[in-house]
Amino acid sequence: MLFGGSFDPPHLGHWQIAHTIIEKKIANQVWFIPCYSHPFAKDLSLPKHRLNMISFLTNHAILINDWEIKNKGTSYSFNTLKHFQLTQPDNTFSWLIGSDQLTGFIKWKNYQDILKSTHVYVYPRKGFPFEPLYKNMIPLENFPLVTISSTQVRKAVKENKSIDNLVLVKVEEYLKKEKLYIMSS
Repeated sequence: MLFGGSFDPPHLGHWQIAHTIIEKKIANQVWFIPCYSHPFAKDLSLPKHRLNMISFLTNHAILINDWEIKNKGTSYSFNTLKHFQLTQPDNTFSWLIGSDQLTGFIKWKNYQDILKSTHVYVYPRKGFPFEPLYKNMIPLENFPLVTISSTQVRKAVKENKSIDNLVLVKVEEYLKKEKLYIMSS
């Protein structure tokens, strides 16, 4: 299962989603696919920082794939999906999004082609109902709700508030060491 995103930073919600997908046997692997440049012009931390932080969330079944970062340019889910389908035809790929992505899904490049070529699993995020759902979208109902966002983590760091309940300890240590998200004076 391909799990694309900024992961800026990866938080306990990302960790929860990936582990739940594996535990419930929805997929045999989850690949974090951090984007190089976000299609909706989000400012992002350097790719090396995001890759380093995501590495703390991985194990034998939860992996990082840096194809979008190596490819550079704007990252589009359709291109990524097609790449893996063409280069690894023996594998079956699906895509994973949070329910917070549903209202803007029709803005995704080639969103209809994504839906025609794979299943899109939708994980519940607090405050974001499973709507609208399109054909080939599978809502993961009754799964533990994700209540954390990367925006929330960045804001807490800027305000010098505790993030120990938002990210893994190793991510928190990395953020402090690299001084990420701290406002310059």
